[in-house]
Amino acid sequence: KPFVQGGAVHSFGTGGANPDSWVYLAGVRSIAQWHAGEYLLSLGNAVVYAGDSTIGSGFGEHYVSVQVAGEVRRGLGFRIGDWAPDVGIYVADYYYPAPLQFSRFLHPSLRVENQNEVGFSIGSAERFSFLGLSNPRVGAGFVFGGGLNVYHINFGFPF
Repeated sequence: KPFVQGGAVHSFGTGGANPDSWVYLAGVRSIAQWHAGEYLLSLGNAVVYAGDSTIGSGFGEHYVSVQVAGEVRRGLGFRIGDWAPDVGIYVADYYYPAPLQFSRFLHPSLRVENQNEVGFSIGSAERFSFLGLSNPRVGAGFVFGGGLNVYHINFGFPF
């Protein structure tokens, strides 16, 4: 399924440079799911193009990532009111065909070609609505590789 996202951001503490930028994201994602007994198995993949551009004069940057991920979810076997909680664990791989480049003060530049993520998510094993959201999920992951580590909080599907 194709998607597009965008918005404006403000960076604090940038000195004399313009602190406002456009950010954008576009791509395609797919997911396949299977039930195996009490487990829900998911396999997803995506191609994502993302970037930013300073509003007015300034610089911009962009990147492409190819992603593949898998998740295993299982209901916990109890209810809290209308909610039947489930928990999932997932792994993901992010490949950057043109490696990401990060300049660092007093250190050599960082070049990231591939990263991995491990994490978990909590949601509902059955249709559930909370604050107007259908089947809300929340998760946390740890992204690592290429010398760059990131903590990832996600709302919705984890990848």
